[in-house]
Amino acid sequence: MLRPRKLPRETKLWNQAFPAQCCIVQSLVTPTQQVVKMAGILDVPKPRINCSMLSQHISRPVCFVGRVEKVHPTGKTFTVADGEGKIATVELNDPLEEELSGVVEVIGMVSNKGAIMATTYNMLREDKGIAFDLELYNEALKVIQDFPQHYPFEVAASG
Repeated sequence: MLRPRKLPRETKLWNQAFPAQCCIVQSLVTPTQQVVKMAGILDVPKPRINCSMLSQHISRPVCFVGRVEKVHPTGKTFTVADGEGKIATVELNDPLEEELSGVVEVIGMVSNKGAIMATTYNMLREDKGIAFDLELYNEALKVIQDFPQHYPFEVAASG
């Protein structure tokens, strides 16, 4: 028999803001997945990650910035390289409708296989000959990961 568990802080805040929509079915999902289902992936805090952090964020929403390496002929997947040169796979629900190149920011959920199931992506333009420095961006990610108390971009699930 499943015992009710304490609701995460995000769920409590959601229920206070939207009392008519507070019917929550307790199931075997993480608090983060519950919040994402209720609010949508674009409305919840997302950590910025690189390839080495993918395994720590399975079934969680993330933001990933990388350089497009290869687009599959079907247009439903593409690979991106992070600031360390490691490769991640991005999977789309629908095929691409535009040519994809350069640096992209992908927002999505990390699958059990370590691929990013993209909800949305944004190509970062490199105007005026100034290239986006992925190596410097990667160094910033390391600082954020090393000092989370100073960069509270993720809301902790507490009860």
